[in-house]
Amino acid sequence: MKIYVVFLISLTIIFAAFAGCGQSEQNISFTATILEIYDGAILVSTSDDVGFDKAQVSLDAKTRVSFDLAAGQTIRVTILPQIAESYPVQVKAVSVNLITEPEKAGYTVSFVRADGMANGGWEFVISRAVNADKSVISSVRHIPVIWITSQNELNDFVQAGKIYYQFDIPFGESKSFSETASKYAEDFFSENQLLILCTMEASGSIRHRIKDTYINKDALSIAVESIIPEVGTDDMADWFIFIEFAKDDLAGCDYFDAYYAY
Repeated sequence: MKIYVVFLISLTIIFAAFAGCGQSEQNISFTATILEIYDGAILVSTSDDVGFDKAQVSLDAKTRVSFDLAAGQTIRVTILPQIAESYPVQVKAVSVNLITEPEKAGYTVSFVRADGMANGGWEFVISRAVNADKSVISSVRHIPVIWITSQNELNDFVQAGKIYYQFDIPFGESKSFSETASKYAEDFFSENQLLILCTMEASGSIRHRIKDTYINKDALSIAVESIIPEVGTDDMADWFIFIEFAKDDLAGCDYFDAYYAY
């Protein structure tokens, strides 16, 4: 009987200890900027001293979010205290509140198809891309961005790229790459900047649109959406997206990135 009583007392002490530990754990809140959005989660960069600089924040039907998430937004995130020690750390959101919308950048865009015709084309594009580091490991599919600041740089890219891509051939409704590039004379670059995005698609029927652009400090990011028809062709396709920005709109930006928005 005494042993049984001692056992019950021991269990009571253990349960009380566990209950005390549970009560001491509190949800954590911090301010962050959304870097990337993907299915059921967001990648954020923190601006508060919470012990980590980036976090993959998982979201589900119970997470309180009363606005449309977009890369570049400044948000206030409340998470459960459980933090998976990886890089970036992995956490579960209880609520996400909007603080500020990102600064937008106006643009003009042209879509040009120029299929590859020789091995090494993708390596050529990556070697010229300012965001080549993003193509290594990422939670989203990044798109190479070539930053063109002068007519000479553009001519150099065209001449070097002709070895790998059909720059002189128009495809359907698309003008040829060379014809599109020819309109950018030196006077254009006195007041504007040109970004060229390159993407490979599994079907020539897939088209694209720019879903969003935003500026975060010294970086411009571009979200691209694929438009996939119900019935498509069975051919591979390479697309180049010409995006024009006024220099004044990109003042202070020296890094550029693009990615697929889902």
